[in-house]
Amino acid sequence: MPSISGLGSGMDTDSIIKKLVEVESQPIKRLENEIKNREMEKGAWEKVLKALQDLNRKARFLYSVSAPFGQKSADSSDKGVIEARANKYAEQGSHAIKVLQLAQRHKIASDPVDSTARLAKGLIIITVNEVKRSQFFSGGSLQDLFNLLSRSSEKIISVSIIKKTDKSSVLTLESRISGRQGEMEIDDPDGLLKSIGIEKRAQKYRSEWFVDIKKIELEPDKERDQVQSLGNAYSGKDYFYWHEKALGTRQKEAVPNLAVADSAQPLWTMRGEQHFYLPIQDFTVMAGTTLEVKMRSDFLPDPKKAGGTPTNPDDPVSDKERRILLEAGARTRVGAVILEAPDMLRQEKDFIEMKERDLQEHIEDKNRSAAQKKEISENAKLVKGKITVLFEDGSKQPFDFEIPAVNVDSAKGVVVGKNFSLLRELLTHKGKQVKAIELVQSQGVASILSLGLKTPKNSATRITYKNQLQDAQDALLLIGGITVTRTKNEGLDDVVKGLTLTLRNSSEKNIIITVSVDTEKPRKAIEELIKSYNDFLELAKALQTAAVEKEIGNYQRQKKNSGILSADSTLQRLATDIRLMASYAYPNQQKKSIKIFFQIGISTGRAGDSISENQKGHLKIIDENKLIDELRDNYESVKEFFGSDTSGDKKIDNGFAFRLHNYVTNYTQTGRYGLIAAKIQLAEDRIKMAQKSISKQQMHLESYTQRLRRSFQAMEQGMMRTKNEQRWLSNQIKSLGGSGGQGEQ
Repeated sequence: MPSISGLGSGMDTDSIIKKLVEVESQPIKRLENEIKNREMEKGAWEKVLKALQDLNRKARFLYSVSAPFGQKSADSSDKGVIEARANKYAEQGSHAIKVLQLAQRHKIASDPVDSTARLAKGLIIITVNEVKRSQFFSGGSLQDLFNLLSRSSEKIISVSIIKKTDKSSVLTLESRISGRQGEMEIDDPDGLLKSIGIEKRAQKYRSEWFVDIKKIELEPDKERDQVQSLGNAYSGKDYFYWHEKALGTRQKEAVPNLAVADSAQPLWTMRGEQHFYLPIQDFTVMAGTTLEVKMRSDFLPDPKKAGGTPTNPDDPVSDKERRILLEAGARTRVGAVILEAPDMLRQEKDFIEMKERDLQEHIEDKNRSAAQKKEISENAKLVKGKITVLFEDGSKQPFDFEIPAVNVDSAKGVVVGKNFSLLRELLTHKGKQVKAIELVQSQGVASILSLGLKTPKNSATRITYKNQLQDAQDALLLIGGITVTRTKNEGLDDVVKGLTLTLRNSSEKNIIITVSVDTEKPRKAIEELIKSYNDFLELAKALQTAAVEKEIGNYQRQKKNSGILSADSTLQRLATDIRLMASYAYPNQQKKSIKIFFQIGISTGRAGDSISENQKGHLKIIDENKLIDELRDNYESVKEFFGSDTSGDKKIDNGFAFRLHNYVTNYTQTGRYGLIAAKIQLAEDRIKMAQKSISKQQMHLESYTQRLRRSFQAMEQGMMRTKNEQRWLSNQIKSLGGSGGQGEQ
């Protein structure tokens, strides 16, 4: 019912009603404040839960299977050549790896083809790694051929068209498989591909080259000068010399021809510090080409037994310190005893007599230590040298050899020889022209029985294509003198234990891959745990702090200035227990055991810190060098500090991180089992109850307001009626008084 406030009574009834309603709505305000407090409480517990969950994850990680302790890192001296990753199984140390060549995909191209030309029809068969695809081209443009090959052979080759000029294009075919196994075999029975320049070509190469000593060009009267002159290009002197008896008269021929030497008769004998150079012409390295050498070690005096230069059998020898060099088929005399060695190794005498100055190197000096004598003795048991294949492009491929020297059988007084074969494949030099073979004998005496180069007959003929852009080749690596082949350049996890290699480029120098214990990852994980630990304690302190109020009884202001959870003992107990865990000692079964944080350079305070700072209980790294050292040299013990198996059941059951995680989990679980989740749920329930109470109060206020308005409206109406009646009576009285005066007159 519409009304005008105070029209009858003259009072501001709207203000009166509003004030009465405000008084009646005080319970709603109390409920709203309660909701606000519960929401703040809920938010505080949610922050606590989030901080604890973060702390829990960091703790769980440090004792999990994936904990970073003991993991290895790999560093490459040239990441532009090799990139390397290491896992925990990689062995510490350095690996020298030379990338001789990268793996490549076979790629060929056509001649430029007129874009408007119509190609003839024909059958095309392409095979890659034993996968064959046959397709029949019904004729059309180069684009039509491209479309056909792209559809039918997509899984084994990649096809593309390159527009060379405005009017011509080139078709390229590339194998999808890298390495030699990905070489494309193309059959073109109708000559379709041949008509556009994709054409096979066969080239034959020499398959063998072996030394034949009887066909080396030497003039009989200048043998020694000519042979020694071969070494003039090298430093040093007395490189080698030939036995005149082995050479004899030779026929003229500049280059050794193809001839396999007689393995029963030595080609020549070499001794320490001698070089030999063999020029080679017209020999190309193909797939499977090998260097083949057969050698036999000869007598090298044992410092413990030998005593000097070979002597005349008739000359008496009285000096006991004098050494004896006894060759096959020789005899010498020591005092009244004649020593004789049967000719077991060869019938023809071709032994090089060692010079007195060379023997002097093997004489034991009375002042030498036992270690020096042992080293000399061990060295004397080996024949060492190097055989190098030299190529026309200036590159070379060296092969070191080390074989046991012959020994004197003291029981029988004979020389016992050792045979040796060297077979090495020239994997990295395919297609190169051989220039020469160089032999360097650095220690001992050896006879060369056979020496040469050999290519398998099936590789001596090379199939290429007219426009071959890229050969199909494997990646080649040289590791510890061993040549390793792989069909790809990436993800090589089976070359070196624990390493995954990615080849980026070839290199003529060794790339050093250094494997070490990774201290960065565990250090970072520990730092993250410390940060989460400190963040939680800081949060707990802020939420728990109780304000100190000087004025007694000012509860509301004290509550306002205190932490929202200052009255809750749960958080206080939780923070206290976590601080105590960081101070405990934990069992450790390692030899150098780590049981407390301080042993790895971590503490809850340091000398000089204030009392209030130490009371915080924060963890700090006070000695980072100590932490790094322990993570590198004693990582197993650090790992056990955070999580250990004390029962032997292969399950973690102790350690700081384990205990912390298990304890905190009781608080961070979801549902009714989690203590903090229950706190949050309780706050939510109280908020809902308060909201329901507010709804009821609001309904009451609405009703109460309507009642007040009706009451005041009725009052106003009553007062208006009364005033109207009074006005009417007053008017009536006035009118009666006026009419009586006129009658008297």
